[in-house]
Amino acid sequence: MTRICVVTDSAADVPAQLRRQLGIVVVPQNLLVGGERYRDSIDMDAGQFYARVQRGSWPRVTAPSEEVFEKLYRRLSEDYDAIISLHVSSLLGDTFLMASRARASLPPSTCRVETVDSLSASMALGFITIEAARTARAGFGVEEVIDRIHWMIRHSHLLLFCEDLVYLKRSNLFTPTQVQQLARTKPLLVLNEGAFLVYERPRTRLRALDGLYSFIEDFPEMRAISVLYSTTPEDVEGLLERIDLIYPRQKIVVARYGPFLGSLVGPGGMAVAVYEED
Repeated sequence: MTRICVVTDSAADVPAQLRRQLGIVVVPQNLLVGGERYRDSIDMDAGQFYARVQRGSWPRVTAPSEEVFEKLYRRLSEDYDAIISLHVSSLLGDTFLMASRARASLPPSTCRVETVDSLSASMALGFITIEAARTARAGFGVEEVIDRIHWMIRHSHLLLFCEDLVYLKRSNLFTPTQVQQLARTKPLLVLNEGAFLVYERPRTRLRALDGLYSFIEDFPEMRAISVLYSTTPEDVEGLLERIDLIYPRQKIVVARYGPFLGSLVGPGGMAVAVYEED
């Protein structure tokens, strides 16, 4: 059986317990705060990140360097026959680019390394990563795992809402004119082919939360759901109660979306990720 290691980055928001259970290796994004560099979830966790943001700091998130990936791949190649490294959408950052450059610089003696642009983020990427790790552990080969990843990319979805447009304007996800058109709303943003698009324009937080539930409700069959919060865990329970009508709440993955997504839309928002049946 081919020994395959699945690698992702911290933008995937995979809960620590699942990472440990499945042997998923996570490369931290870099957090630039107050002139200092921190590694996501190592030197600074999500709670500390959001606390800094709410005190007025504006952290930037940058991709791990090519050197970080090269060192990791060389180390892992001593224990594995192949590495599948799948990363946050290339339209949202340079992580996939850095991983691919590192792969290209490896000597022939290194084990097989495949890099994949997930066109996704947060737990939508997390579900892809989890499924890839489970497929590899079930004994499937590299090509079969990669085929499964591409199937998952087409069937994993992310919707979130932005609480404060100030953060959305700073993130440059949209042009200033587009952000201005969202004035006095809590916009729902959907990840579509690797980029965020405006899905709906609710005017209140309550309507935005309704929109998250309606998004889930529109899928006829679902394999997995994640409810994600940033700084308002108190809103999770109400959403879980509603989802329980259509999907068992004990199977829902509740997680905090981390600095990568937080740097784009700021604190206060919430999100849902859905892994749909074919």
